[in-house]
Amino acid sequence: MFGFFRKKKGEKPTGNEAYSAGYVSFDDEFLKQHSEGGEPNALAYEYLYEAMTASSNVREKDSKGKYVDIDDYYPVTAEETAYMREMLDKAKAAVQDHSDKVFYDAWEELDGIVDWSSHRHWNFQWAIIIGVIISVFALGRCADSRNEDAQDAANMVTVVENWAEKDTVFNSMDNLQEVYYGSRYASANYYKAYKLYRYADSYKSNLKWVDVYKMRADTATTDERKESYLSSAEDSEKAANEAKENFDELNKMKFEEVHELALEEVESYADSKASSAGKAKFWQIFFLVLIPVYIFADRPYGYTMSRHRVEASFMSGLKKVGFALAGSMATMALVMNFMPDFVTKWSDGTTTRENNPINIMIMVMKIGLLIAALFVVCVVSCFIMLYQTVFGLIRNYNWTPILVKVKTLFNKKEK
Repeated sequence: MFGFFRKKKGEKPTGNEAYSAGYVSFDDEFLKQHSEGGEPNALAYEYLYEAMTASSNVREKDSKGKYVDIDDYYPVTAEETAYMREMLDKAKAAVQDHSDKVFYDAWEELDGIVDWSSHRHWNFQWAIIIGVIISVFALGRCADSRNEDAQDAANMVTVVENWAEKDTVFNSMDNLQEVYYGSRYASANYYKAYKLYRYADSYKSNLKWVDVYKMRADTATTDERKESYLSSAEDSEKAANEAKENFDELNKMKFEEVHELALEEVESYADSKASSAGKAKFWQIFFLVLIPVYIFADRPYGYTMSRHRVEASFMSGLKKVGFALAGSMATMALVMNFMPDFVTKWSDGTTTRENNPINIMIMVMKIGLLIAALFVVCVVSCFIMLYQTVFGLIRNYNWTPILVKVKTLFNKKEK
């Protein structure tokens, strides 16, 4: 075969795999030796040498005295690809000895590189698409759940709007009863009691901490710690006073004021829930639409793939790490075994079986690991698809003619 082999890893790749990996079975020195050896095809080999060193990566590394790797011989622009084709045509036309198999083998290999570099290639990955499809389903479930929350919040607004007008009850901190969170908007008195209870609880809790911090300050071993405890006591006292002021202010409110406060609060809560549901739906639709755009965008020319091999290697590594992590978590969840139940055998020969409470924790861990695995797959897939779609659209297609037409049309409308 040829005088010099350099492989990246494993066996010699072939076909599109070889081109995608940037493989070539010989180097430029091999061709240079033949061009300077006084052979009949010396000129043809010289053109082959020019074709093989057409890539700017070769010239850049040669100028810096760096090692030229095998994938550096691949052209990275349309111009370099065209020049390489021109040199190959000249090389074939300059052949004197048509029995030179070494020349034709080298020519065909470089011709294959040029042919691969000058055509587009479907570069999308099914694993990424499947991961995004899972994300779309997950976002759909999330959107449905948030829509239910938003509807519940909207119903709360209606309830508050329809409160019956009546006097609100005056409360003291000593006779307050806690109101269930879900019932806080049932009536003006319920809402008022719910808020007052929390202000009172904050007031009492902070007062207790004032005493705790002062006691710790009295027994502090250093002046620095004493100052820290006294500062914390001061902060707690301020928080207690603020809670007391809020309690008194709310407690003085009549029905109209309480109604207005509750309505403002519940409307803000409903808007937040509706916005959250809308965002989940937006991202679901966004990634659903992104899938065909990704397939269209990630169809680069071979020379573009050569130009961004380092980036592609990083993204491939990110996918492998992410999917491997997800796979390990899923495997761990599947291999976790439940503990045996407690079986008691009584003196009369009967037995009773009780569930092992540890199995509940194991089940929670299993579910948690599976959810985490899906989360990792979804995040990695969505990120890679979004990244490759954006840069694929920028790098793989020429938008200048379209932008010029749009600009011309816009200027005409302005006139």
